[in-house]
Amino acid sequence: MPERGLDRIGNTVRAKGNAMGPLVWGLLAGAGIVLLVASPLILKYLFQASSERISDDRFSSNGVSVDFAARTIAIKNRTYPVSDVTGLSWGEGVTTITVNDLRKPVHKIKFVTRGQAEKFAQKLTLAIAKAGGPSFTFS
Repeated sequence: MPERGLDRIGNTVRAKGNAMGPLVWGLLAGAGIVLLVASPLILKYLFQASSERISDDRFSSNGVSVDFAARTIAIKNRTYPVSDVTGLSWGEGVTTITVNDLRKPVHKIKFVTRGQAEKFAQKLTLAIAKAGGPSFTFS
């Protein structure tokens, strides 16, 4: 027998179906939308190593480009002379580039795959030195 209850003014009302149904469907729809929006970002981070390009006049990888002839480094749409690079380090899944810029002195390049940050930092160090910038050593 269906449950009965009282509404706010004391009338007897009968419960209608499962009230959780619309909530569950709403949560599933919301999760689907989030997944559709986030999937390009997830794929970008998973396959970012494939974006590496090395030529005689340029090194480009993960949103960072070093132009050897122009002696510049472009980091996420900001361009600096390679001589303005003051630091380069890597840690757990991130390479940190420090430049002589008061507005944005630190640039972090994030990685998903283990060891990718170190390999990127090593190649970037060589590219900066080849463009006439400072040399960095890692231990």
